[in-house]
Amino acid sequence: MIFIAVHLFDARIFMAQTAGTVLSHPYPEVAAAQRVQDIPAYPSLGDLIVQWNHVSTALAGCLKLLSDEQLQAPSSRRFPVKDKSLLGALSFLIQHESYHVGQLSLLRRINGLSAMRYTESA
Repeated sequence: MIFIAVHLFDARIFMAQTAGTVLSHPYPEVAAAQRVQDIPAYPSLGDLIVQWNHVSTALAGCLKLLSDEQLQAPSSRRFPVKDKSLLGALSFLIQHESYHVGQLSLLRRINGLSAMRYTESA
């Protein structure tokens, strides 16, 4: 489960960078990993949550500033979707994130924990 959570974090940084945010990766060994075995040590869950919130705040701020013209412009990154615009790239990355959140929810249930819930944060 921690590998998926760290992968989600890494993908969220990639999404923020794709949207134009300048961020350095706090876990360079994660950024370089291609397989589970490539990560020598995982960050603590508490640290990962702090970093997730930092990246999410930066991403939300960047997304608010994107104009329609920027969203419709061709993306510099390629994804397996028909829409090659920045909006298409970001849509793919959001779908990718939701896929892995679903995996985490299923793994939680398999391990006797409650599945994810939709809650509103303060």
